[in-house]
Amino acid sequence: MLAGAAGLAFGARVWLAVGWPTVSGDWIVYSKVARNILWNGCVSLSDPSTGLCEPHWGGNQLPGFPLFVAALWRAFPEGWLPIAVGHCLVFAVATGYLLWSLNRWCEDRALCLAAILLVALSPLTVPWARFTLTETLAVAANVWILAELVRSFADRSLRTLPLALACTVAIFIRYDNALAAVPIAVCGFLLHRPGEAIRRGSTLALLVSLPLGLWMARSVAQGLGPVPDLYFSALGHPMPKGYLAWGKTWATTQYEAPGWFYAVHTGEYSGIRLPETAYREPAQRAHIDALIAELARHDGRSFPAAIDQSFAGIAAERCAAVPFDCAVTLPLRRIWNILWNPRNSGGWPVSLGVGVGTPPPVDLVATVLAHPIAAVVKVGTSTYRLALFVGVATLALWTVLAGWRGPPAVLLWMAASYAIARVAFMGWGFFMESRYLLEAVPFLEVALVLTLGTWWKRRARTGPASGNSG
Repeated sequence: MLAGAAGLAFGARVWLAVGWPTVSGDWIVYSKVARNILWNGCVSLSDPSTGLCEPHWGGNQLPGFPLFVAALWRAFPEGWLPIAVGHCLVFAVATGYLLWSLNRWCEDRALCLAAILLVALSPLTVPWARFTLTETLAVAANVWILAELVRSFADRSLRTLPLALACTVAIFIRYDNALAAVPIAVCGFLLHRPGEAIRRGSTLALLVSLPLGLWMARSVAQGLGPVPDLYFSALGHPMPKGYLAWGKTWATTQYEAPGWFYAVHTGEYSGIRLPETAYREPAQRAHIDALIAELARHDGRSFPAAIDQSFAGIAAERCAAVPFDCAVTLPLRRIWNILWNPRNSGGWPVSLGVGVGTPPPVDLVATVLAHPIAAVVKVGTSTYRLALFVGVATLALWTVLAGWRGPPAVLLWMAASYAIARVAFMGWGFFMESRYLLEAVPFLEVALVLTLGTWWKRRARTGPASGNSG
């Protein structure tokens, strides 16, 4: 069972990774950091061929993914194939470990296997193995965290040291994996009295903070700030905070990004094209257009501070006029758009020709009829994502109201808490891509299968009349 589940997880991903590889824009940064690690023994965004090694925090994230790439390239020729096989293999091993952990905790082997098959063949996580991104490794790290939480329930004690190791690896791959602290906290309080849960949680946090603190000390010692800058351009300059704050007052979907964000990221300001939604206040149109026209004269250079301050003023003025819109309405619209996003292919190699940076088709029906498979994949993955997140949250609430306990219920509470934390963080944090929710998906899939399977089997044994006796 373990070998079969791991084999399916590996085979499905490596088939796509090798057959349909896709280079992302972020790969420019990841590969640069990886080659600096490999060739020069430093973490830097400098041109690796120069050996300049100007220090950096790690690129787009901390240097976990570039370090993984550099290690593979040290053993194998540089290229995509070692990465494709490597991160698929890591995911497969994590999947096998999760099944082993589930079998220790849950007596129903058939349900455990069904849950793992969904994790192994998930329509949301499988296709991201073909991208030169962190997602497959990041999700694998979260599968590892989930496995340690399941083992904690099997052992009736929070596995502090293994969880600290898994969390450290996960955070070095992606910053937002720190949100795994939410289901870990839920697990701790379910297993222990409050005082003991806090003690174990504090110990875990201390263990995770040690390597992170060492990396922070290294970065400060090399002239960097005490915390990494989450937004920086491909030119290596910090992204303009005022301009981003202004974008936050109107942007609600990733499909607006090419017009207003990507050109700033690359320093090609003359390529900025704003949608009508950017002009929320007609009186500000002339001012905004004048700022964009002036900005176009600075192509290839850092974003001018004076222009950035002007955009910050526009943002502050807008939010002062409609504070509820900025604080609540816009984040909720972003949350809806990352949960229900039928234009997005979910990583699958299909297209309607209306992706990021292109307007929606005038005749949607004709476009769908011309690309039926692509349309089914897009709508199907978006529907599955929405149903998974909303369904598990609803089931978790139902178990609380019904007083239902047991393995499925506690998994539901952990999964729902993680899903809600990620969705809220992305919506209010201005991260608008659906792929940022992937790390919670294995939690949700395992919880959903075990819950529905357990409910169905109980109902079959007791009959509909007593199906809620739980």
